[in-house]
Amino acid sequence: MSKFTSKDVEVLKREIDHWEGKFSMEAFVAHVAKVLNFNKLSKGTIYNLMKDYPEVKQRVEAARERYRDQKDNSAVKDVDDQLLNEAREQVKKLKAEVGSLKKENSMLQEKIIQMLYNAYYEKVNISNLKRPVDRQEAVKALSERASQEKVAFFDQPLPPK
Repeated sequence: MSKFTSKDVEVLKREIDHWEGKFSMEAFVAHVAKVLNFNKLSKGTIYNLMKDYPEVKQRVEAARERYRDQKDNSAVKDVDDQLLNEAREQVKKLKAEVGSLKKENSMLQEKIIQMLYNAYYEKVNISNLKRPVDRQEAVKALSERASQEKVAFFDQPLPPK
């Protein structure tokens, strides 16, 4: 105990604060012996220092707690990484689904335009409603009405009667 000066204790505290990884007393004693240039240093000496200097004991406990937290955080990080990858996969699937739904929506809009056009100019029956039409021609015809009657779907004037 007598070979430790107050400067040595400060160095010891600094080394504890900068310790990374698992805090084992054997590894720490070997490291401190190198740093302080001691030929022989025992775990008992460090334990006695911890009794005499409560701040050293507190720092050792904090170093051990940091390691435990690091371990827990790495496990949580692995779970977070897995969750992030699952979320990315789900986003990819949802984007593909949105693309399909947009195509389906576009096709349905084409059919509605076709049906509105055919219903207006022909006698209304299923075979006439299914007749294909040019989209641009249908939209143009449905929107060029002199009166201000509106087609609810397009909010545009109806074609001439």
